[in-house]
Amino acid sequence: MEKKYNLLTILCAVICFSSCSDYLSVERYFNDRQDLERIFKSRDYTEEWLANGYYQLLSSNLDIGHVKFTVSNFSDDMTFNEDPSFNGNSISFQDFKAGSYDIDRLNGSWTQSYKGIRQASILIENVDINEDFTKEEIDDIKGQAYFLRGYLYWLLIRKYGPVPILPDQALDYDASYDELSYPRNSYDECVEYIAEQMLLAASLMKPDRDARSAGRPTVGSALAVRAKAYLYAASPLFNGNPEMADFVDHEGRILISQEYDHSKWARAAAAALDVIELGKYKLFVSAARKTGSEAYPATITPPYHPVYSEANWPDGWADIDPMESYRALFNGDLYVNENPELIFTRGGNQLDAEYGITSLTIHQMPQKLGGYNCHCVT
Repeated sequence: MEKKYNLLTILCAVICFSSCSDYLSVERYFNDRQDLERIFKSRDYTEEWLANGYYQLLSSNLDIGHVKFTVSNFSDDMTFNEDPSFNGNSISFQDFKAGSYDIDRLNGSWTQSYKGIRQASILIENVDINEDFTKEEIDDIKGQAYFLRGYLYWLLIRKYGPVPILPDQALDYDASYDELSYPRNSYDECVEYIAEQMLLAASLMKPDRDARSAGRPTVGSALAVRAKAYLYAASPLFNGNPEMADFVDHEGRILISQEYDHSKWARAAAAALDVIELGKYKLFVSAARKTGSEAYPATITPPYHPVYSEANWPDGWADIDPMESYRALFNGDLYVNENPELIFTRGGNQLDAEYGITSLTIHQMPQKLGGYNCHCVT
């Protein structure tokens, strides 16, 4: 019996020592660090890491997509009857404003955005150790990561209003709940952070992209997001809006500005001028056609105007085809990298069969044309 007790004591001691050793060991942290070093010293793994950040712009974060995920599909008089499970019948923007819309349907964007923000933060912290890229390539990658981090916050505040701005150093997701709990920042603080990220991105990224990288942001993309964030901040919705006086954080701090500041409009205009002065973006125009075919008819001449009918573009329309200039943007004739109107595009991402433009188009088309006829556009 004594031998059995001795054996049991030894076994318990071994187990306790083993458990304590695991608890006290820092090996796992060293291994985690080694994994990051292995990733960011590799060209392929680094590019995969960045691509995963772009992946967070899909599904719930598409600008145009399925009604289940994309609030911006709504207009004030548009009804969706595609999913009877939404309150048992069709859904309109009025339901959303009244608070009867199932907002849990939209929470995917919250999780997805913060996942992408963490992805970008880790890249920014670690990519400098890479030896496979040139200094210029590392700068461009970091610039894209700054853009992604700022753009994901931009998507967040458009859906949720002011949100928590996390530390630039990626958080340890194994930390306690209290350590990971961050209050909302004010709307103006969110906008300033986005603007800061976009300026950092613009200082590092390439000014242009080739056809293979047409969906990646450029200097103009970053400056345009900054301008648009400032424009929203100048709006009466967020600039001295008394209806939002009760929108406060846990300490009672008002999160939407209650004092109207006219200078915010000037700042938005100055930021927009930064984009204009790049000289890169303009309206696309097609040349006028004297003859044509059924698919590409001759130019339909607009009604005569004493100034514009006699002058060539951009002073008039004498040498262009107005209809074709518009149609070519949507019928596939114009490649993405040929379109001077595009500042930032998701490219093929928006064609996502389940959530993107393809899905939206099918839902809107009449049933006789193979659609679902369930977006009741007036």
